[in-house]
Amino acid sequence: LLVAVAVDAAGNQSPPATLAIVHDDGRPFLLSSSPAHDATSVPIEVRPTLTFSEPLDPSTVDAAISLASQLGGAIAADRILSTDQRTVTIVPRAKFQRNDTVTVTIADTLGDTHNYTLSQGSVVAFKTAVYRTVATGIVLDPQLKPLENVTVSIKGTAVVASTSTYGTFLL
Repeated sequence: LLVAVAVDAAGNQSPPATLAIVHDDGRPFLLSSSPAHDATSVPIEVRPTLTFSEPLDPSTVDAAISLASQLGGAIAADRILSTDQRTVTIVPRAKFQRNDTVTVTIADTLGDTHNYTLSQGSVVAFKTAVYRTVATGIVLDPQLKPLENVTVSIKGTAVVASTSTYGTFLL
C-alpha cells in the first residue's frame, strides 16, 4: 500500500489517500481443468474449462488454445473467457465423437494481463464415453441449491459423471 498526502505552499495538508499497488512478476499457470487430465467416460456434450492462476490477456486466448480428436484431427471450437478473465470455456462447434481421446493443447504463447506468458505449454487429454447418454438430471440440496462435483453413476456400469457448477449431469 502507498499512502500519499499533498501539501500546498501554505502548509495545508490533504487527507491521506491510500493506493493499492499490485506487483506481478509471475507467469500464469494452469490451476485446473474440467474434465481433468486422463478423465474417462466424459459425455460427448462436454464443454471443457481451463482455470488459470491469474487473469489472461484476451488477445492471446484464441490462438493459444486448440482442440483435437484422436479420431478426426482438429476440432473447431469457440473459446469464452470468464468475466474475471481466469477461466476459459471451450465450446466445440459439434459434439465430440464417442470413444475418442480429445486433447486440449495450451501453447506457451498464452499470456496474462501483464504480458507474461506461460513458462511452458500444457496438454489436457480425456476420453469420451463409449455409451450413449442415457440419463440427465440435476442434483440439489434440501434448499434447492445445485450441488457441484457430486459423483453420479449407473450402477453396474462404468458410466460415471460429476455434476457441473449448476448441479447438472449427463450419463
